[in-house]
Amino acid sequence: MLMAAAIAVALCLNPDWHLAIAQTPSGTSQNHRLSVAEQDTAELEQRQAAQRAAVQSGDPQAIEDSTRALSAFALHAMANLRASEHMLPEAVELYHRALALQDSPETRSHLADAELLQKKATFKNGAVQTKAVSPAGRRIDPTSKPTTSQLAHLSPSQAHMFTALDAQLRQILSSSFNDWGTLEARRQRYLDALIYFHEAEDWEASTPGLRRNIGMAAFLDGQYEEAVRALQLAALREPQDQHTCLMLAMSQFSLDRFSDAARTFAMVADLAMRDPRAAYAWALSLARTDRQAKANEIVDKLSTQTLPLDQLALVCKVYDVTDNYEQAVKCFRRISQQNPTFKGSHLETGAALIRLDRPTEAIPELQAESKLSPDNLDAQYYLAYAFLQVSRKEEAATLLKSIITADPAYVQAQYQLGRLLLDDGQTEQAIQHLERAANADKMHAYLHYQLHVAYRRAGRTADANRELKLYKEIKASHRTITSTSSQDHEKN
Repeated sequence: MLMAAAIAVALCLNPDWHLAIAQTPSGTSQNHRLSVAEQDTAELEQRQAAQRAAVQSGDPQAIEDSTRALSAFALHAMANLRASEHMLPEAVELYHRALALQDSPETRSHLADAELLQKKATFKNGAVQTKAVSPAGRRIDPTSKPTTSQLAHLSPSQAHMFTALDAQLRQILSSSFNDWGTLEARRQRYLDALIYFHEAEDWEASTPGLRRNIGMAAFLDGQYEEAVRALQLAALREPQDQHTCLMLAMSQFSLDRFSDAARTFAMVADLAMRDPRAAYAWALSLARTDRQAKANEIVDKLSTQTLPLDQLALVCKVYDVTDNYEQAVKCFRRISQQNPTFKGSHLETGAALIRLDRPTEAIPELQAESKLSPDNLDAQYYLAYAFLQVSRKEEAATLLKSIITADPAYVQAQYQLGRLLLDDGQTEQAIQHLERAANADKMHAYLHYQLHVAYRRAGRTADANRELKLYKEIKASHRTITSTSSQDHEKN
């Protein structure tokens, strides 16, 4: 009965406000006000019971309707509580929120009274002027807890009862919006779910499971920053919840925070290894942070499992990141053996063979990929590169020109064609392609070095010196970045 008593006391704290809202004569007794408070309490309890029954039934529409009704009435009750102590801007906003969920003549009446009092109300028991608590123009946050100064005029017992009721209504609102968000998440409406979960968090962040719900909905909606925020808080609250930690690791991975992700995955290693997608993300996080041995250990285990080919392809790519090209070739060839028309497997096999300095073996793989995907410019580029490695220059030149025609911004094709032309003594034509490559990519030093060579052969000394200077500056900056990254890695 604590809630009933708290509502009763709170509504008696400021009889003038009660009179204004209920439009009750000034002589109304305290017993009558207590009766009204008890009726409100009974209504709130009935709506809670209806909402619980709907949740137990599993009927989505019943859950939504009952949760809407409960939330609207709880907002109405919270507005009354704010209004009872002349926190009128907050009360007005809460009445509006209640009406947005469910129309109610009583709520509309209370809203009208509150808005009137904001302007200046005259009560029958004397002229009383009421002003907004907040300065004009300040954004009102009706979910914020009342400050000590706002409750300073109350006796200690009154302030205690007010705070108790405020806390109980907050918990009702938080739980209700959390249930509503859960319903929307189950409907796979993750953005809508987040709106309700955030509303629940505004009212009471400690509601069990709420932060985990926010994190999961944010992750599924692609809002990874928000997912990390919420899941970190959830993990602090319940560190034994391994699924929360796993979702946190996946969120960190999705933000390319590989060092953080690797540490979090390690906390739930067994669980991560039971999910191939999580294990892949863990392995790649390790590979991206120069922990190649552990990354290879994970992908070795994954590559022996029976996985869907699209998942196996991701696993195989980790071998590329760890520079384990022999294993990459074996892994991708396993895909091609199971499905020769699987797009990408021949390309990845060919690329790995080129890195192993085996261009002759790479050529048929890349030709197979080009037949499967004629518009795949990467497959054409690697094939052209393999042709260059075995001195099939005319075929390489034809492919490179075709790539540039399709995509003039393909930097590597411009660069390789420029080098090929320069080696053939076609310096002016080479400069054109090398300039396009260097202008499109300012960060790779070798582009500027090759352009410097071409300029020098053409007798353009000033241009050659400029590109040589730029080459040296880029190399120096890369050394600085590499040194800093190494120090950061050692700290981690």
